[in-house]
Amino acid sequence: MSHRPYTTADVAALLGVSVDRFNRSYARRVRDDGMPPALSSFGPRRFARRPFDAWLNRARALDQAPANDAEELLSPDWTRVLADAYGAGR
Repeated sequence: MSHRPYTTADVAALLGVSVDRFNRSYARRVRDDGMPPALSSFGPRRFARRPFDAWLNRARALDQAPANDAEELLSPDWTRVLADAYGAGR
């Protein structure tokens, strides 16, 4: 396990964006999305691994629909699948 802080390039890659796009959205991500700020406001940005990894895991979990999402189960597609599998009106 590395204790080296993440660089801006590391964080951008983890987020799936370019370094330029990350730099433009940095303040908004910290302010609105709760991303942990850089370790220092001077020099190249470096990010503590543990707080950033924890934030990223929480953010990814929020993007996923719950496994028992009733809205998804009641969609017309599922209704058709269930009717085909079990017969309509049984």
